[in-house]
This record gives sequence, structure tokens and C-alpha cells, in this order.
Amino acid sequence: METAITSIGDFFAKALAWYNDRVQDVIRFFSEFSVWTIVVIIAAVVMLVLLIIGYFTMFRKAGTGGWKIFIPIHNVYTIWKISWSGAAFWLQIFFTVVAVIFQNIPSWSGNLGMVWPSIVSLCFYLIVFIMGLVQTFKTGRVFGHGFGYFLGLLFLKPLFVLILGVGSSKYVGTR
Repeated sequence: METAITSIGDFFAKALAWYNDRVQDVIRFFSEFSVWTIVVIIAAVVMLVLLIIGYFTMFRKAGTGGWKIFIPIHNVYTIWKISWSGAAFWLQIFFTVVAVIFQNIPSWSGNLGMVWPSIVSLCFYLIVFIMGLVQTFKTGRVFGHGFGYFLGLLFLKPLFVLILGVGSSKYVGTR
């Protein structure tokens, strides 16, 4: 049981002790939080560097400037152009925009009970997803690899892109 406060000095001593306990709790929380934050940031930077090196050298193997990896949207277009075609990239962008439009029709019309736009939107998203899988398969294929490499690109992209870029893989072109 706590003792009663008998003087102003006791009040400030108890208040200071309570405050110090809270400060220590906050410091303990952020010290544990920041360790994991730093680990995640370092892992993300390592993966980013591996992807940049891999795509830069992969672009050069395919006869395209490696610098294109640093230009947003154009880098994705270049990956699609190397592995499949530029038209497929624009078709996927079109399907994505159509899916977003159909997804938002119920909220725009005020009739949130409409189901058909959501079903149409889901179909377009499924097409976009399948096109992404095909593009990933074709990326491995244009460097002479098969289904196993597709799985590697799908689940361990930074590592397998690095292997494509700096490894012994040769660009054989689209088939």
C-alpha cells in the first residue's frame, strides 16, 4: 500500500518516480522497436540493391541501356518489352484501369448492393494477375530457363534477377 503524501517534497518525489517509470517504459519500447526497424530497413535496402544490380545487368544483356532501371514506369515497360512485348504491358495497364473503374461503380452510383461491377472487376484483376505470371515465366524463358526458374523468380525475385543479370545466362530473345 502506498504511503500518504505528507509534504510537497513527497508529492514531487512520487511524481518524478512515476514519470521516470513511464520514460523508461517508452525508451524500452522504442529501443526494441528500433532494432527491428533497422533490421527491416537493412533487409529492404539489400534487396533493392540486388534488384538494381540484377536488372541493370539484365537490361544490358538484352541489348537495352541499363540506366533504364532508374526511370519509373519505363523500367517496368522495358522488362515487359524484353520478355514479352510492349503492347502486353499497355494491355495490362488498360485492364488494371478498367478493373478499378468497375470496382468503384457501386460507390459512384450510390447503389452499394450492386454485385455485377465487382464480379467484372474481379475478372479483370484475374486477367492482370495471369498476365503478370506469364510475363514472369517469359522473363526466365528469354534467358534460356524453364519452369523451375519461373518459380524462383516468383518467390525469390531479388536473388533470381541477380542470377539472371550477373550469372552465365544469355539473352536468347522472345520465342
